[in-house]
Formats: sequence, structure tokens, C-alpha cells
Amino acid sequence: MLKRSKSRSLRGVLDNVPEIVQVVGSEVANQLFDTTYEDEENKLRSIFSRLMSATNDLITTATAKLKNRLHRENQVKRLTEKEQLVSELERQYPDDVGLISACLFFLTMSCLIPQKRYT
Repeated sequence: MLKRSKSRSLRGVLDNVPEIVQVVGSEVANQLFDTTYEDEENKLRSIFSRLMSATNDLITTATAKLKNRLHRENQVKRLTEKEQLVSELERQYPDDVGLISACLFFLTMSCLIPQKRYT
């Protein structure tokens, strides 16, 4: 389960990584925030499932946009450690759904309640 205050952090992830929303759709992404606290974990799973079942064309387009966005941002500011990790993953695994799912995982893992097992 996610804490209420963490929903804002998850919203920030979706706002800062528009490629996730592009793949899963804004309607699905917004469902995470139209729910009770107890249901947030299920909604996050739903987003992840939608992400992992996206078409190759959609993933290719989203990863290209992510790569280009991070490259542009790196020209004007230093990327965060997580953004640098995503850039490195993109170089090693181009056009892979794992890149977009890594964004969701790495950027939201600090939003989850510590010591809660997610299976």
C-alpha cells in the first residue's frame, strides 16, 4: 500500500516521465489518483501490467522520445543519478520495454512504504 503523501510523488513521476503516460494512456495513469489508499497498490500494478503488454511500436516510439528528452536535458543540466541510470540502460538495451518500466520502478521505489513486501 502507498501512503497518501506518496501519491504526490507518484504523480510527480508520471509528470516527469511523460513516456510512461504515453505508453499506458492518460486514462489508466490517472486512475492511480482516483482511488482509495488501499486500492493504490492494485492501480500501480495495473499501470505496470499495461506497460509490459504494450506493442513494440509504442515502446520503440516512447524509448526514442525518452532518449531524446534525456539528451536535451543533459545539455542544460546535470541528470539525476536515476536519469543517468536510465540513459545507461537505454544504451545497453535500446527499444526495450524494460527501459520504460525501469523509469516507473526506479522513480517510484522511494515512494513505497519501507519494509512492505510487494509481490
